Amino acid sequence: MNIKQIHGKHLSYNNYNDIFTALSISKSLPKNVGTVIIKHANPCGVSIKKNHLESYKSALACDPVSAYGGIVSCNFKIKKSLALELNKLFLEVIIADSFDTNA
Repeated sequence: MNIKQIHGKHLSYNNYNDIFTALSISKSLPKNVGTVIIKHANPCGVSIKKNHLESYKSALACDPVSAYGGIVSCNFKIKKSLALELNKLFLEVIIADSFDTNA
């Protein structure tokens, strides 16, 4: 799948299960606009918006309590403004097509 871990601890079985679920949904969304939040293999939020920051915020608004400790998958490049927003919540894994250097 050409996935590369760039930071963090070793992933658990649950992390891999959530990653698979997140990617399955994320890859089914229109390219460059989708955000998926998964916790224990269950979607907590999904959003499709051209504005990437708004896409994440909209997905988070679906169930912000369950999103804590979950996985966020974005089918677009994460830039600094979104990275700062993601940093406000504890997340186990953040998946993206790529990450801006400043992110």
